[in-house]
Amino acid sequence: MKSSLVRFYIRRKLSWQSVQGAVDEIKKWEERYLELAHKLSSHQLDVVIPVPEMMGVDKEMTQWSYNQLLAHNTIVNRAMTANVKRLMTGEQDEEFEGFDPKHDVLPGAELSSDQDQLFARSIADHLEVVKRFGHLKSARTSEHPVFGVFDAHMWHGMFGGHLGVHYKQAEMIAYRAMGQ
Repeated sequence: MKSSLVRFYIRRKLSWQSVQGAVDEIKKWEERYLELAHKLSSHQLDVVIPVPEMMGVDKEMTQWSYNQLLAHNTIVNRAMTANVKRLMTGEQDEEFEGFDPKHDVLPGAELSSDQDQLFARSIADHLEVVKRFGHLKSARTSEHPVFGVFDAHMWHGMFGGHLGVHYKQAEMIAYRAMGQ
């Protein structure tokens, strides 16, 4: 029962949220993530911290460094942007063809030393795509692994929603890493 209510609420929020409202939410989360990242030393950015399981977060996502979390968000950001473009144009981004949202979102062992910049770039790229299209109502849809069928507008809203889901982890990781 609880999961169906959460699913209903999320879908309703994503349907009703304006494009600009989602843009504002995305920018808010970007600012918060980068503010935390800039408080951490290069060593602290790479300290792996166990975090509790959270609603909407897989069990594989409970041992992160801050850079790993930024890398995960960067992967998801880029995948959602590619999906929005595909739904609006019908053209598949080859990089995300066959993309598995349950497994292909985990960062590899090698992370960039400028992960914060890659994260910020993934957001800037998404916002540029949204600006190019203006409206995001599309006849094409694709399946979200938890919340069902989304159009481009709902995927755009989920972009900020996804950042929000992981932000509690980001705070825990940052503050625990600073304490070590």
